Amino acid sequence: MGEEKVVRVKQNTVCSKKIKASLKVVECIIKIVKMAREKLDINIKEKNKGKFTAWAKKNGFKDSCSAANAVMKSKKKYSTGVVKMANFAKNFACSR
Repeated sequence: MGEEKVVRVKQNTVCSKKIKASLKVVECIIKIVKMAREKLDINIKEKNKGKFTAWAKKNGFKDSCSAANAVMKSKKKYSTGVVKMANFAKNFACSR
């Protein structure tokens, strides 16, 4: 039997459904996270736009997401700046 689950976040965003499986809860949370991301105001300095993508292509990766995954798997192989760029790419560009 399903039970009533309610997930609330800022601005009264509510997902309320009879839940038969935890998958529905996860889908609801993903929906809320996507809505929150759309409202984020992320400003990247003009001089830094495309920096990680250029680094990724120069180093033989097919795209920035594959580069970000590789860098985050072995952080010690890369500089601190590259790891920071990869982390940002993974959190904001690759997880959509």
